[in-house]
Amino acid sequence: MASIFGDKDFISRLPNDCLISILSFLNPSSLDVIEYVNQKLRNLAIHKGWKRPKRAKNEIVIQQVQQRQVLLVTSQVNDYSLIWDPMIPMNFENKKSKFVYISGSLFNAIEEMSFKFAFQKLKLMEVHLDNSFSRNLQTTFHGDLPSSLELVRTTTSNTFNLIEFLIDTKIRTFSFYGAKTYEVSLFNEDFVRKFSGAGNTRLAIYRYFKESEYSWKPSTNLLPVICRYTTLHLEHMIMIKAILEELIPMAFKLVEKDVSWYFTMDSQLDENELANFNNGQFSMEKRTGCEVFAIKKKMCQKSCEITIGENNLLIIKFYSNLNSDALNKNIRALM
Repeated sequence: MASIFGDKDFISRLPNDCLISILSFLNPSSLDVIEYVNQKLRNLAIHKGWKRPKRAKNEIVIQQVQQRQVLLVTSQVNDYSLIWDPMIPMNFENKKSKFVYISGSLFNAIEEMSFKFAFQKLKLMEVHLDNSFSRNLQTTFHGDLPSSLELVRTTTSNTFNLIEFLIDTKIRTFSFYGAKTYEVSLFNEDFVRKFSGAGNTRLAIYRYFKESEYSWKPSTNLLPVICRYTTLHLEHMIMIKAILEELIPMAFKLVEKDVSWYFTMDSQLDENELANFNNGQFSMEKRTGCEVFAIKKKMCQKSCEITIGENNLLIIKFYSNLNSDALNKNIRALM
């Protein structure tokens, strides 16, 4: 009797546990090939019961396009490959990326991608966030979302709690671009405090709104919290001179890494306004030809640079070698 296709496919006949053990020795490229041998091997290759080696990817993007949501993946910044689109015929190979379009729902596509790739960032563009979307997103990533989240022109339901979502999903870096007006009010002092309380160090809220309507001034109690952030971009937070004069000495004590903070001054800041930092403890000098002021503390390796930009933009940068144990000890003493 003549042999037929599959007669000598001894591997597929092995028990699942044995096959998973074999697959664990393969690299991601080989696993991509195995997926298309037969349905059994495909199911095992993307099975959630084992830790498949993943390729690193820059970001995964969910974007609303003409009343439908599409899914994109990128290896490098601004180098996107379309993965899933309900309006495009399925099983069409993308020649550039060598990915295959995935049939089924958007969340099925995300789940399959999450088995194959380790994403650094999740970007949501022009989508509506509600509790159902949040639950589906966490389920498809199996509770292990990328550590960085970027929202671009998103809207939210009245019942959706953004800060709880960020803390529950263990987001470490959060960026926000554009907003409906009712969303902007979320990013207040309480938000900054709660986000840092979960161990997060990078927060950026980019303004596309009138500062006069949604701006706020920090209390002195927030200053130790600010010192926890390595990146803090809050142009709608209005810094006043008295608070700034408290923040700088405190940061010299608490900051352990290089940091960049962006705020807005309530009034023009010049060399005379910073003259108080020329004293027995600190020294201040203006860089030649620019609105940059260097502040140093005597007997200290750390340094601070204050830059004054357009529209009273205040940029504060610290350069430090202080260890984290000392930072945490100092913060606890001030809280």
